[in-house]
Amino acid sequence: MLRQLHVRKDSLKFDVAHMTVSPDGTKERLHGHSYRAGLTVSLNRFDFGSLLNLRDLRNATQTVCDAWNEHFLLPLHCPHLSISSWDDASVDFTLCSDRYVLPTKDVKVLEIENAVIEHLTVSFAIDLWRELGRRDLNRALIASMSVELEESTGQGGCTTMSADELSAIASVPTQKRPRGTLGQR
Repeated sequence: MLRQLHVRKDSLKFDVAHMTVSPDGTKERLHGHSYRAGLTVSLNRFDFGSLLNLRDLRNATQTVCDAWNEHFLLPLHCPHLSISSWDDASVDFTLCSDRYVLPTKDVKVLEIENAVIEHLTVSFAIDLWRELGRRDLNRALIASMSVELEESTGQGGCTTMSADELSAIASVPTQKRPRGTLGQR
């Protein structure tokens, strides 16, 4: 028997800016989306002594939404990205031959190749798994976790990962700032 918990609230949302990059090195113009986040966890077991609090799941999801909100999503592993400089004040980068300089505080670095929904759901799931680990929440009860990001009613993406997959990926330290200069790949 599969037991699941779902968290979906109108307040679980965030606004971000990004540019989708095509394999040929072209990209969309800088634009933004308002995403709504949803979470489903499948449980390993369900008994009186092993309950997960929906409020804790909702609060953790809200924390990740807040961390992403009003940021430009920078896909660190994009083959068409070159970062010229990065310091506490600004990030100077070229994406598909166009140069941008943004305040560092407004940039959310994601260890992905492209800021598209297929990759964003994975990054959000990993950030959420890490956030659940920072809380007094028994992640051992979770068999798998699905994160859904919806950019408009009926349109979005979903990623489902096992707890083992999430733990393995989330244990790798994140790269907050590139070391040195990243060139074209």
